[in-house]
Amino acid sequence: MAMLKLTKDLIDAAVLGGCVLGGGGGGSMEEGRQIANIALSLSSVELVDIEDMNDDNILINVSAVGQFYKNFAQVSGEEVMEILKKYISPSPDMA
Repeated sequence: MAMLKLTKDLIDAAVLGGCVLGGGGGGSMEEGRQIANIALSLSSVELVDIEDMNDDNILINVSAVGQFYKNFAQVSGEEVMEILKKYISPSPDMA
């Protein structure tokens, strides 16, 4: 699968699509957008096939669906931002 570099427009479309096609459990569209925009501000964000991942790649999942999700503590957008800032440095092309 080819890599797709995510942009603000693509993320907005993905958040809207997730709202329409999501598996339930609630969640805030605005918080999803906020988390995605934080990631974009820190580095480039790419959608890749899991088979194309290398051992040194970083994979961040900020979603879960259904009853399984309700068993986990929720993390706010602000908490996600602090975690991302702590562990991911801006890439040289984002500076």
